[in-house]
Amino acid sequence: MIKSFFDLLLTVLVVTILVVVVSTSSNLLWLNSMNMPIDFNLVTSTFLKDIVGMNFNSQIPLYLLISVPLILFLFCTKIISKRFLTNRIFPYVLSGGISMLLLMVLLPFALDNLEPISGSRTNIGKLCMTICGCLGGYLYGFRQIRNVDNEI
Repeated sequence: MIKSFFDLLLTVLVVTILVVVVSTSSNLLWLNSMNMPIDFNLVTSTFLKDIVGMNFNSQIPLYLLISVPLILFLFCTKIISKRFLTNRIFPYVLSGGISMLLLMVLLPFALDNLEPISGSRTNIGKLCMTICGCLGGYLYGFRQIRNVDNEI
């Protein structure tokens, strides 16, 4: 149970970092399209500032926004897969992706059409955020299946 909780926290951390990378990349791509010069120092400093700013200096921390649906969906998937399914990664990938997609689609409704995560303003951004959730679900599912195999 403690390993599963640690795996959930690790997954939330990885997905949060991936979401920051996608959001920062989309903003930097837009700035580059406006003919602003972008170099490696700007990319790394912006990424580090966004990690701190989105998680510690904002009204709603990003890790909190991501952790609630992701933990809920992955934990429910773990319970369902223990009872009904064999140990497969696909349900975890699907639940991670669905949790992020629902977060990106439903969050603006809760915040009066405000997109708190700038990288999810477009459909391509929502797709990239969903892929981040899928990767997090894959990580969690892989770790859960590996833990089950080690116990046997």
